[in-house]
Amino acid sequence: MKLLEEVGKLLQEKAYFIENIDATVIAQRPKLASYIPQMKKNIANVLGIQEGQVNVKATTEEGLGFTGEKQGIAAQILFFKMLVYANLLFFRILCPRAA
Repeated sequence: MKLLEEVGKLLQEKAYFIENIDATVIAQRPKLASYIPQMKKNIANVLGIQEGQVNVKATTEEGLGFTGEKQGIAAQILFFKMLVYANLLFFRILCPRAA
């Protein structure tokens, strides 16, 4: 959560504001459905956004790869951000894989 907090600060310093977040956690085990509401709340609190701006879902890789073999957990996150500059809004999509 500390890393997420630092990323949020960096975005604010550059006049970017998070519009929404869509996160997918990939894990064979544990089953995460019961943890998702708390995950959404924690992410929203750290970033200073509304819970409604955060979507978290969980999936498996059906026994494939290191996550499917229960050797680890992976996450994919896509978030939309806005740049506020001279009273104009510029929408950009930031995808970690494209960096």
